[in-house]
Amino acid sequence: MRRRSFALSLFVVGTSVLLPLEAVAWPGTEVFPGVTYEHRSGLQDYGSGAYAQEIYITYVDTLHPSVSFIATKPSQRGTVVSQFAATAGAAVAINTNFYASGAVPCGMAMGDGELFTDAYQGAEQGSCAHSLAVGPGNNVSFPDTWGIPNGPAPAGAHEVCTGMPTLVRAGVVVPQSEIEASAYPDHMATAQPRTAMCLHDDQHTLILAVVDGREAGVRVGMRGITLANFMKSLGCYQAVNLDGGGSSTMFIEGQTPYPGRPEGVVNRTSDGQERAVCCHFGVRIDPNPPVPDAGPEAGPDAGPDATADATADAAADVSMDGLGDSPVPLDSNVEAEAAGGAGGSAGGDASSPDGAGAGGPSWSGSEEASGCACSAPRPAPGPSAWVGLWLMAIAGWRIRRRGGVR
Repeated sequence: MRRRSFALSLFVVGTSVLLPLEAVAWPGTEVFPGVTYEHRSGLQDYGSGAYAQEIYITYVDTLHPSVSFIATKPSQRGTVVSQFAATAGAAVAINTNFYASGAVPCGMAMGDGELFTDAYQGAEQGSCAHSLAVGPGNNVSFPDTWGIPNGPAPAGAHEVCTGMPTLVRAGVVVPQSEIEASAYPDHMATAQPRTAMCLHDDQHTLILAVVDGREAGVRVGMRGITLANFMKSLGCYQAVNLDGGGSSTMFIEGQTPYPGRPEGVVNRTSDGQERAVCCHFGVRIDPNPPVPDAGPEAGPDAGPDATADATADAAADVSMDGLGDSPVPLDSNVEAEAAGGAGGSAGGDASSPDGAGAGGPSWSGSEEASGCACSAPRPAPGPSAWVGLWLMAIAGWRIRRRGGVR
């Protein structure tokens, strides 16, 4: 009986690694084919205490035939997120890279295969080095681009954006000391508006998140470790922090905007209006995607399921305006800008035109920030399947050698 149980256990393990994961039923509303939008509002606790939050989340199925991605080309830099979306034909868009004067990106940036050649590197090892790259077939990876902000780009990549620090690495939340203790960026230990991206554990869902902030008692924002815990709670396997503060913006075509914001801008934007930022990342939706060739096995007798199966198978502002805000203790996730009210930064902001959160497409310089942005490569599913088959074969050999199953 023990051998039978042992063999059955190995069979279950072996077959489980061969079977595809079931699609996750994401909370929220499907706003486009393959895209679900969720808005979380009210008291929420992600390990740092319960605080009022307004969070905007988009789940994107990279395997959906209608979905493709686009990032900022050098000629599109320095626009607000909604304008980028209109120009690039994106149904969903967010801000990405930290940046300096003249909308110069910190770390690698590439849009539609066009690489920025004037990007700069952060001062410390790992700063502005955690990139997200999209290649053929919507393949998403998180290469480390430290030391090569102007290329060469990762092999096959046609869209690249970069942030810091890493929040979740290979399914594990990065230690708080690594996220918050570095002098660059020095705002990670305070509650701020945030933007982040991640690849889900299922290895095919890209998650975009924007957290509002700077309105005490209504929308607090998140410090670095809270953001990391939040992204992990979404099931993130790899996650990276992007430029935040007044830059944090999420655009979703057709959605009711936050009052006073352009159509589709769903979050508050702490400047009081959209901010012109260096770089962006968008999701394009093809309403009439081409039907993949089902191949010779899906002939006239194959039935409708064959076509369905084939379709399913195809598939810096570097200061981030926290520099002038009142400090927040490391042991509390409290409003970083209670004194500033709802209108913008209480202190100066090197990326806003007048240093007071006024918004608009004017530029000024700021020092670069940095933080560890190392990442683990995305795992390939193939070896797991081979391990399962190997275990099954060993089990069968042992049973036969000992005279069969009892």
